[in-house]
Amino acid sequence: MGMTMTQKILAAHAGLDSVEAGQLIEADLDLVLGNDVTTPVAIHEMDKFNKKEVFDKNKIALVMDHFTPNKDIKSAEHCKCVREFSAENQIKNFFDVGSMGIEHALLPEQGLIVAGETCIGADSHTCTYGALGAFSTGVGSTDMAAGMVTGKAWFKVPSAIKFNIVGEKEAGTIEQINVTPVGKFTFILAKLLPYWLIGFVVLTICFILAWVLYGITPVGHFLIIYFFAVLFVLSMSGLGLVISNHSATMQQSMFVMWFCMLVLILMSGLFTPISSMPEWAQVITVFNPLKYLMQVMRMVYLKGSGMADLLPQLGALLAFALVLNIWAVKSFKKVEG
Repeated sequence: MGMTMTQKILAAHAGLDSVEAGQLIEADLDLVLGNDVTTPVAIHEMDKFNKKEVFDKNKIALVMDHFTPNKDIKSAEHCKCVREFSAENQIKNFFDVGSMGIEHALLPEQGLIVAGETCIGADSHTCTYGALGAFSTGVGSTDMAAGMVTGKAWFKVPSAIKFNIVGEKEAGTIEQINVTPVGKFTFILAKLLPYWLIGFVVLTICFILAWVLYGITPVGHFLIIYFFAVLFVLSMSGLGLVISNHSATMQQSMFVMWFCMLVLILMSGLFTPISSMPEWAQVITVFNPLKYLMQVMRMVYLKGSGMADLLPQLGALLAFALVLNIWAVKSFKKVEG
């Protein structure tokens, strides 16, 4: 069986002919990323195992991102630690005041990460570079320290989810489905049901972890969140089907969906308050289903809101679910030609 793009990248950097999901490997790194919050921790970890030098001064990127300009004495001390470390090791890609920026926008702009490369970063959003065709993942500061010293990292080769409609087009098996008596709606429903079930299992696990680890439970009722989650999942699976129906290859559909997911997440209000966005961006968020689910989660968890309080979100998600799924069914051509 062929490898996914991720598996091909990891195999090449591990010096192997092939890898498979679940396999443990040691792979070479093209870039190690840190910021002003996580890098000081990594530097102290290097001190613990008596290492002072990095494996390659050109393959380390340190961006003073979170607290630059410094907001207090502690953040200034963090940046001073990174600044001194960069000077001692002659780090080429050190971005301080005047050259720094949002790290995950800055590195692609500078051409420091491109398709086919491997990158680890002590920041959870490092996986952003997957949109460029690279393998990138967030790690802890200890792993970052090991990466800066050795230029290598251990990985468990990830599995991949195949979106079967475009996959069957690419493989040619869609023709076999076209001649069956199964209707379009039944076929699409059968494809989506497993992903819906997985989604709700993950949501339930998150609820349990929030309660067990942090003691967080909603003031309102769980069933309201599940109800709105159903509408959100219907909306997003409809969007995925629309993209799949209009894509010629698996790679094309994955890239388009990944781009859409990045935009939806970043403009949902999850990380940045919508009220602080520019006016044009606030207008765009009106067309983001995730925005309304985030509002529901906050209102149910914090305020105990009921259905009467959530009617605007209900109307928006119902509209998204209907429009996107009708579009998906209409655009799926079961009979070619």
